[in-house]
Amino acid sequence: MIIPHHHTDALESLDLEVWLHITALAQKGVRMLKESIGAHGVNIGMNLGRAGGAGIAEHIHLHLVPRWERDTNFITSIAQTRVYSTDFERIYHKLRDAFPQYL
Repeated sequence: MIIPHHHTDALESLDLEVWLHITALAQKGVRMLKESIGAHGVNIGMNLGRAGGAGIAEHIHLHLVPRWERDTNFITSIAQTRVYSTDFERIYHKLRDAFPQYL
């Protein structure tokens, strides 16, 4: 997740410089997810405002979600069930260790 220091709930109020910094960090984040944990792809997204599905509607943030071929995402769409086939503790440690080299 990429969260700007500038506190706002409106993407349209961000300075272009802040937005460009967020997207530069997203590029680095995608590279890190692919290289450090072997993600095949990445979903990038923002939910803006409570009506847009934002869990923290008061502060915009950009999600980076690693994806793999044949992962279980379709189940969320058809059964409102989330299935995670990975050890999040292991992924956390890999990302934590890799993070400094991508800044």
